[in-house]
Parts: sequence; structure tokens; C-alpha cells
Amino acid sequence: MHDLHTAYNMPLVGLSFVVATMASFTALELARRVSEHGAGRRADLWLITGAIIMGLGIWSMHFIGMLAFETGMRIHYATGLTVLSMAVAIAASGFALHIATRSQLGARRLVISGLLMGGGIASMHYIGMAAMIMPARPHYDPFILGLSIVIAVVAATAALWMTYHLSRKHAQMLPPMRLRLAASLAMGIAICGMHYTGMAAVEYTPLATNTLIPGGNDLNRFWLAVALGSIMVILLAATLLIVLVETRLADHERAERALKNRFENTSRALHHEQIRGQVTLDAIADGVITTDLDGRVIHLNPMAEQMSGWSAETALSRPVAEILSILHETTRRPVTLPMDAVFDEHRTSRLPSVNLINAADQSEIAVDLMASPIRDDDDSLIGAVVVFRDISQRQELTRKLNYQARHDALTGLYNRTEFDERLREAIRSCQEEEREHALVYFDLDHFKLVNDTGGHIAGDELLKQLSLLLRSCFREADAIARLGGDEFGVIMRDCPPVMARRLAEKLRETVEHFRFTWKDRTYSIGISAGLVSINAFGSDVTRLLSAVDAACYLAKDNGRNRIEIYDEKAELLASRGQEMEWAHRIREALDNDHFVLYCQHISALNPGSQPAHCEVLLRYRDEHGQISPPMSFIPTAERYFLMPAIDRWVIRNVLDLLSRQREQDDTPHTYSINLSGQSLGDAGLIDYITERLGETGVDPGCLCFEITETAAITNLGHAREFIRKLKALGVRFSLDDFGSGMSSFAYLKDLPVDYIKIDGCFIRDLLDDSLDHAIVTSICDIGRVLGIKTVAEYVETESVIERLREIGIDYAQGFWIGKPQPIPENSQAAAAKTAALAPAAAQPT
Repeated sequence: MHDLHTAYNMPLVGLSFVVATMASFTALELARRVSEHGAGRRADLWLITGAIIMGLGIWSMHFIGMLAFETGMRIHYATGLTVLSMAVAIAASGFALHIATRSQLGARRLVISGLLMGGGIASMHYIGMAAMIMPARPHYDPFILGLSIVIAVVAATAALWMTYHLSRKHAQMLPPMRLRLAASLAMGIAICGMHYTGMAAVEYTPLATNTLIPGGNDLNRFWLAVALGSIMVILLAATLLIVLVETRLADHERAERALKNRFENTSRALHHEQIRGQVTLDAIADGVITTDLDGRVIHLNPMAEQMSGWSAETALSRPVAEILSILHETTRRPVTLPMDAVFDEHRTSRLPSVNLINAADQSEIAVDLMASPIRDDDDSLIGAVVVFRDISQRQELTRKLNYQARHDALTGLYNRTEFDERLREAIRSCQEEEREHALVYFDLDHFKLVNDTGGHIAGDELLKQLSLLLRSCFREADAIARLGGDEFGVIMRDCPPVMARRLAEKLRETVEHFRFTWKDRTYSIGISAGLVSINAFGSDVTRLLSAVDAACYLAKDNGRNRIEIYDEKAELLASRGQEMEWAHRIREALDNDHFVLYCQHISALNPGSQPAHCEVLLRYRDEHGQISPPMSFIPTAERYFLMPAIDRWVIRNVLDLLSRQREQDDTPHTYSINLSGQSLGDAGLIDYITERLGETGVDPGCLCFEITETAAITNLGHAREFIRKLKALGVRFSLDDFGSGMSSFAYLKDLPVDYIKIDGCFIRDLLDDSLDHAIVTSICDIGRVLGIKTVAEYVETESVIERLREIGIDYAQGFWIGKPQPIPENSQAAAAKTAALAPAAAQPT
């Protein structure tokens, strides 16, 4: 027998492809829904439903494909095997969906799953073919059979891979729908390809010829395939519709859930923000009140409650002006809250430094208040906020600082700054309002005694007690100030001269009768005061202060414990005024180098004596270039204790001169510098000289200090220590004006000086007065015994020089040797004259 001639009904083949494609697309959508639901009953329901629908779709495609197979004979189907093939299809579909919707799908699991699913599909196919009952014997081509199984495995693996990835939307190269349709077509082609390859693997040999149906296939089989295909298309379409509706519902549910979560999160954030804002308001140290558009209270923070005296419950809905009662700090008048500026002008307004009345106890708190508008996102006004800060401590600190800036820390009296300000105001009122004021300036007599014997603590205590005493001597309107140390000034307002004299005398008597006790010792003090009328000086503050200062010093000169009224016609006051003017000039000269250094050479008289040197002298040069001799300003400098500053100026400039001479390789001179008695008591002068010598690099042997005999004996201890320390460095010393003061040869044993300068009163009449001759001779002899060189001053004639050589005097100084000249001009000419007078002497250094 020959094999059967077979063919396919192409409409049914097309129908099988449509069913396969729709089944593939439905499988992808079901897999996506299962993946979206994750785990749970809903996901399991979708998995089971998807397995059934997908399994029926694959099976239907297979069954329609077999119905499209035309053999020309009647074909029956075994019900059991047909149902078994359907069950295998559903099981394979369920397995595929389960694998494709797993969280992880590695290569190994994909291959194993593809083998199992492909085997399941191939089993479904060949079980379905085995269910075909017809009078023919099937023959299978092994190669095509194996190829169909391979196609089934590859198609299953590809379907699993596409389903897994498309269910997670990893592919973004094409829009998701177009991508899923393309994948469905590919899977449909693969499934049909596997089916029809499997059908091509079998050939049938009829058992008898009478079994053939004339004209082709059985018509019932065609319509059965059409009915089955239609049912599956409707079923798959219904499934897709359900998936679509469920997806839309799920999306809507997700959107509602997201909106709900967003609403809840926003509400929670707003609640948290409200809590944070509330906690912040409650925690800050400022009082905060919020109001509505009518200015009625909405909220008070705890600090606002504490400062205003209102509780939040009581203040709620009340006008804010009722809650905050404000007074002007200075005028004590009620102040209106600036709410009109907030609501009408929409701007922030501030009330600095006002007093808030506490409603609970009527106490007052200094506050800095600010009212500002509150706007919403549309910049519409919705209320106002009033913030007020307690500035009581700041104001108290400001008051303390102002008090300290205006008052003396020790006595509590006004200080110099406040005194000057009030003095200028008094002068202004004299000129503009024709009022009459007076000024008294005084310092304490014997205050230094209290400081020296009791210490500075005792001096401070005396000043404290005296400040209380001073207040009792003057009126409340008078300004009492401590100007420095033991100096005081009082501005007596609206005080004519007679009253001023009476008040000043009352002050003097009160202080005179005051007794200060300190550690079992009692001290009596007094005042020396100057009194002036402020009206007499116009606006000249400097002349006013100079006048009252001069009157004060005149009181000291006239015996202390007295009041001197300034009278510019009085000779003594005029002299005192000149002294004060010189004191001012001296200070300016020190600051601006208005002093000029002169020198007068000292000549060696006998061969073998030390080289000659010169004495440094000081002159004052005013702004016009006029030179003033030292006696014009030295007495004033001594009176005002300016000599230490002058001596330091001379030392600094002489050392600078010697340093320049050394740098210029000029043979340096030896300069003698006069030191005052005040400088001998300057504890820091030795350190100053030592530092300057080190800075300039000058040889100490080029420096000689001249100390007057009177100053040395008055400060014998200081002088001895001063000379000892500087001589150790190589500095030389000369005892000046010897014989004119409290002369005693015994002092020469205590003062290790290098030179004795014999006072000029013994040199002028040396040739005519035998007593002067004897004194000079004795000083020379004692000096020779002690190893001290002698210098004769005021040498004015050559005959005196010859007599001095006969006596044995070592050096001579005077107009015959050389007149004082500015340094360093004419120094070489003077040195040449010195060489002419003493040709055997060495040249000066």
C-alpha cells in the first residue's frame, strides 16, 4: 500500500496561528500581572487563571492544527488522551508562568526550565497526535521528530526569557505595547513551527482503501475547528479584557494609594512642621504673638505669656493692643502698637527700647518690639506677628558701661572725659545763656606721705573716703571729678564769685579737719586749690585750665592748704603761667625733637693726661629757629618732673651720634652728659642705658655722666649703685660743681667717680684770692691721692691756665678753651685749639 496523500486546510492553519499568537500575548500580560502582584492570594489566582487560559490556548492551537490536517479519511479522537494532552498543556503553562515571574532567573535555571517546558509542549503535541483514531498506521521520521522537540525546547526557553524580562519592563528601546506584540508574534510563530514540524514528522499508511472520503476532509471537522478557534479567541480576548480592566483598576488603585500616601506624608510633614514650629516658638527666648487680620490674638508662645502676664487661653481672640501695654522709656507715656503700619501699609515696624507692663504684677520689662505682616504663597496678607525681646540685661549692661565711661572706678566721681564734656557745656551756657559758673581745681597735700607709709591700698582708701566728703561740700548740680592721682576738679554751676569762694573755703576747712586713720596711724591732709570764674575766659578751654592750674600751684608755693583765686594781673600768677607754658613747650620738644645738642670741649693741661673730651649742653629751638638757653626751661622741667624724660632724650641722641661716627670711621669723641637728681632716682634708667648701648654698639668708654655734688649726696645710695653698675660696663663718671654744695671729702670715698669738676666760683678769683687757691690745691691733692682726675670750670684767661698747670689740675673747661657749639659743627676746630693750648697732650677721642 501506498502512503496517504495529506494536506492542510490553510484557513484553519491561519486560525491556529492567530490562536497561538493571542495565547502568547495573553501569557505575557498574565505574567506581568503576576509579577506586579508579587506574592499572595491575588498573585496565586492570577497564576492559576493564567496557566489555564494559556494552556487552553496552546492546546487549542494544537488541536486546530490537527483538525486542519487533511488525510481523506475519517478521524476520531480518543477522549482520554485528548484530555491528557490538554492537562499537559495547562501544567506546562503554569510551570512557565511560575518560572517567568520569579524574582531571579539565572542562565542555569532558564536552560533547565526551557528543557522541562519544551518537553511538556512536545509531550502535549505527541499525546494529542496519539489521540487521533483513523484506519492508518503512522510512521515517524526520527530526524524531523527530534527537530520538533528541539524547536519546542528552544521556543520554550525563548518564551520564558522574553516573558521574564518583559514582565519587568527592562526593555525600553521600543514602546512596551509594540515590544510585547512583537514578542507574541515570535512566540506564536515558534509554537506553530514546532507543531507543524511535529506533524511533518509522521506519515500514515491506510489499512484499507474503502476508508477514504471522496472529495477531501470531513466537513464536521472544519466547523469543529472553527468553533473551537472562535471560542478560544473569545476566551483569550475576554481574558485580555479582564487583564486590561484589572490593570486599569490596579493603576487607579495604585494612584489612589499613592495619592493617599502622598496626602498622608504631606499631612504628616505639615504636622511635623507645625510641631517643630510650635516647639521652636515655645523654645526661643523672644515673646511671639500671632494675630488674624483684625489684630486679634491667635497664639502666644510661653515667653510671651511670661513677659505679658497673660495666659494663652485668656489672651485668645483678644486685641493684641490689649495684651501688650507699652510705655515710652523716657517720657513714661503710653505707646501705640504699630499695627496700622502692618495692616494698612503692609510693612514691618519697630519700637526700640520701650517698657512692657506685665499684666500679672504690673512690673515693667524693657523690650525691643517688632511687628511684621504674615503673607501666604500668593503674597496675600493673612495676619501679623509681634516679636518682642527682653533687653533689660542689655540696657543694664549699657548703663554700667556708660557709667564706667563717665565715672572714676575708684571713687565713683566723674572722670576726666566727663569733666571735659561738662566743662565745655558750662562754657557754652555761659556764652549762650549768660549764666555764671566757677571752676575749682585742687590736689591733696601730704597724699604722698600716706602712700609711702601706708602703701597704695591706704592711698586708695583715703581717696574713697574723701570722695564721700567732697559730695557733702557742694550742691547737687555741681560736677565733682577726679582728674588723676590726687587731683580733683569741681564745676560749680550758676555760682557767682562770692558763692564760689565760700564753697571752696568750706571744702578746704572740711578737708583740713578730716582725719584719716590707717593701721593705728592717723593722718591729716589739706588741699591746695585754684579758683577761677569760667565766664572770664570765653570759649578758650586751654587758657581756662592753664589759669586754674597756675592758681593751684601758686597755692602750693604760698604754703599749701589754701585757696588762690586767679588774677591774671598778679605777678606770681603770671610767672606761674609762663612756667606752665614752658612745660607745654618741653613736652612738644620731646615729641618733635625741638631740642638741640651743643658741646663745650674739656682740654687736658699736662702731658700724660687722658685724652680730652667735651661736655654735652642742651638748648631749645622754637618754631622760628630762635635758641633758648637751658636756664629758660630747666627750672620748669624740674618743677614738673620732666628732667628724666629730657635726660633720656639726650642719652638717646648722643648714642646715635656716636654710632654714626663709628659707622663713618670717624674717631669718636668722649661725651659727658649731665644727669639730674630726678634721673638718679629713676629705677629704669640703668636698663635704658644698657639697652641703648647694646642697640647702637657704642663703646661705653666714650660715655661719661656728670652728676652734681648736691644730687649725689641727696641720693647717695642711689648714686652709689648707679655708678657701680654702669662703671662695670666701662662708663665713666664725673662729680660736677664740687665745692659749691654740701662738700665733704669723705663722700669721695663712697662715690667711685673718675673726675672731679671744681666749681667755677673757686676758679674766677684764683689769681687774687689765696683761700680759693688753697681750696683748689687741696681738691687737686685729694684727687691725686684717690686717683681721680680734676677739671677746672670757668677758665677764661691764659694766666689762670698757667696757674692751674702749676697746681697740677688735669683738665680745664671754659670760654678760653672754647665756647659751646652745636654738635658736631666746629668739633675739629675746637680740638685743634685744644692741641695748641696743650701741645704735649694727646688728641681728644
